[in-house]
Formats: sequence, structure tokens, C-alpha cells
Amino acid sequence: FGNKPTKITDIENLRIKETDRIEALKTELSKFNLAKIKTGKNFIEIIPKSKLRHGNKNNHKIIISTYNDHRIAMAFGILKTKFKNLKIENPKCVSKSYPTFWSDLKKLT
Repeated sequence: FGNKPTKITDIENLRIKETDRIEALKTELSKFNLAKIKTGKNFIEIIPKSKLRHGNKNNHKIIISTYNDHRIAMAFGILKTKFKNLKIENPKCVSKSYPTFWSDLKKLT
């Protein structure tokens, strides 16, 4: 939810995990339509279009594909606290590394 560009570099190893996590992040972050996302061999850059809203005020449903990747599911799962109409496909994939993730997240909200 920053208002300045964020560039994460030296992450080329994310391309060879359960999925290409750099491209997955680009695809899924683009669904929020709040920032321009640039990627390269070893980076992702998130450039806010304007001051980011802290939540989904227009009530459109955002469906996140997890690519059966537990870390993608958890990363976007955290956004459910701000975007009430966010749906995570295949949420059970988190059981690979953190079986109680969803119940623990619920305790925090």
C-alpha cells in the first residue's frame, strides 16, 4: 500500500519454484488495477497508479489463482483483510508448509 515505486531485485530463483512466482505476482497483482507491474529476469517493480486505497471500495470480486503454490496463496490471503471480495482459488494448497494458516490468519483479524 505504498505510494512510491517498489522494486525487488535479485530474485531470479523465484522463477524456478512451484511456479514462476515473479510472473504469478505480476498477473495476480494486476487484477487489483492499482499499480503498473514490471518484471524482468531477476526483478519485479510495482508502480502505484495513484494513492492506493486500503481496501476494495467498489465491491468488484477479485479472484486470485494460486498456481497450486502455497506461498502465492498465503501472500494474497493476507490481502483478504483489506479486500473483502477477494477469493483465493485452491486455498488448501497452503497445507504444504502451513496447514493452520487460514485459521491463524482469522485469529489476527
